[in-house]
Amino acid sequence: MGKRQELDNLPIYEVQDNLLSQLRDPDTHVLIVSGTTGCGKTTKIPQIIFNEYNKRNEPVNIICTQPRRVACMNIAKKVAFDMGVHVGGTVG
Repeated sequence: MGKRQELDNLPIYEVQDNLLSQLRDPDTHVLIVSGTTGCGKTTKIPQIIFNEYNKRNEPVNIICTQPRRVACMNIAKKVAFDMGVHVGGTVG
């Protein structure tokens, strides 16, 4: 998978297990994550979810939105880079 950034130092990883636990809970219909700028909400949570489902060999669709097209495109590029893939395949 190409270049990959080490991601263990972001605050989001401190709550990763709790996040995944909440997502697995059948009673969870909506999960709102709040955190400071740069903690990994936008770029790392999709990767955490993707990796978890991929590890369990389960299909998953993750959709992230942004208020502006340019922001959305830049985030897609960042996530694709971190995952070592090209935009338009696994990340689009």
